[in-house]
Amino acid sequence: MAYEATSTRGRPMKWYAIAFSVIFFPHAQALAQEAPCVPHQGPPTLRPIMATHTQPRYPTAATNMEEEGKTLMRVSIGPDGIPTSVIVETSSGSVRLDSAAAAHIKANWRWLPPLGPDCAPVKVETGVLVSWALHDAPPPDTIKYTELHMAPSDYPPGAMDRKEQGYTTIVITLPADGSAPTYSVNLPSSFPDLDDRALEIIKTRYRWKAGEMNGKPVVTTLGVVAIWTLPLPSSPKN
Repeated sequence: MAYEATSTRGRPMKWYAIAFSVIFFPHAQALAQEAPCVPHQGPPTLRPIMATHTQPRYPTAATNMEEEGKTLMRVSIGPDGIPTSVIVETSSGSVRLDSAAAAHIKANWRWLPPLGPDCAPVKVETGVLVSWALHDAPPPDTIKYTELHMAPSDYPPGAMDRKEQGYTTIVITLPADGSAPTYSVNLPSSFPDLDDRALEIIKTRYRWKAGEMNGKPVVTTLGVVAIWTLPLPSSPKN
């Protein structure tokens, strides 16, 4: 769904509604990512990079607390297509859900450079509505997760140029007898090359040891969230 609204500055602002599990962008201009710009009248042309418009992860604490609702956000986008700010305009009623939605949009969502009537890149504002519904959330998780922030040097070749980022969740099972662990991607990032690289790093750089109970090793399951975040562009020097 796409909703039209008017910003506090008197300019038309396009609002996009997304469900937790599905993202809808039926607007013709939004789908035509690579269409050449033609001088036009009216508001700037906003063209999403659809591969980056992934859904936010449902926070585990919010699932356990049975929190749901809708988060309405105002997103300011720079001439380069990168969000400069994400402001929650209407809360879902949960700080956890609002924070997860805003952080995910700012860290992951990208657009092609917004183009004004003369086809020059401009700053724009748009809106995003995220609906959080428990029937779309993963079941409450008892696995303890560790966050691993990936460095720019960890990126696969070409991934940074393609502006790929997101979260790769990997589950590791450690047998009690000390045999080789098993690894599986539990929640992919939407970019297979990032997921494969995260799996490779976790397998080769780290050593894992099963937990103990009453002094004896037991089968242990743990999780790692590999966080892929593109470095912010440097500010131009005066």
